Amino acid sequence: MEQPTATAVNLANLGGGAAIERFDHELSKIIANIKDVNTDPKKNRSITLKVTFMPHGDRTGMSTVVDCTSKLASVPPVAVGAMFILRNEGGEFISHATERTDPLPN
Repeated sequence: MEQPTATAVNLANLGGGAAIERFDHELSKIIANIKDVNTDPKKNRSITLKVTFMPHGDRTGMSTVVDCTSKLASVPPVAVGAMFILRNEGGEFISHATERTDPLPN
């Protein structure tokens, strides 16, 4: 019987390509965040790819966990005013939304 050919482990074949697949997914989120006009175009974004290797006790193999996360620029909050008007009958408050105001400071 012929022995299977060993393939060296690398980023491209780790977890059947899971590491690169997850990186690409986070990269698409960063690109969308950069294109979002509601975010600061000067804020840095980042991707962290963490690979954890857990060797078997007998050193014959290992288990691997791939984790990929991104840090995006946040969308700043927007202040919106509301005016309350007291009704004469029953004393209930009713509200009326006003126009948008400047974004709140970070």
